[in-house]
Amino acid sequence: TLDRLGRVHPARPPVPAAGIRPEPDSGQLWGLSFALPARAWHAVGGMDETYAGYGGEETDLAARLSLSGLPTFWVGGARAYHQHHPVHVPPLQHFAPILANAARFRARHGRWCMTYWLGQFRDAGLIAWDEAAESIRLLRPPTESEIAAASRPDALFS
Repeated sequence: TLDRLGRVHPARPPVPAAGIRPEPDSGQLWGLSFALPARAWHAVGGMDETYAGYGGEETDLAARLSLSGLPTFWVGGARAYHQHHPVHVPPLQHFAPILANAARFRARHGRWCMTYWLGQFRDAGLIAWDEAAESIRLLRPPTESEIAAASRPDALFS
């Protein structure tokens, strides 16, 4: 029933029908569905729990695994199901954690993550930021009405 009702995430590459397919972009690691040897998990320190709230933690894990030399693959037939939840575009309900976690990632890796969302926040006049910036300058937090307006009950994916 889940196979029949489920929808493939449009932003993810299709899973091969069989075998494995190398993935050159370690940033494709998806916290909803991944597997790795326990020794690799422990070697990089696992998921960094200092990422608080929403965003950045799985991108950080992927970057650290990549730096360790562990390759990324898509596994044929591997399926994961994610229960639908309300979507906000952009995710203004997670505004403060996204800013903090993006800054944490930038300090560790020398580059930004969640650039799509940061760009949406910038375009909404909430932050001053670009990919060359060393930091994010808060202009103002989103209002409750802006957060409510970002809700997309019709959207299956953000």
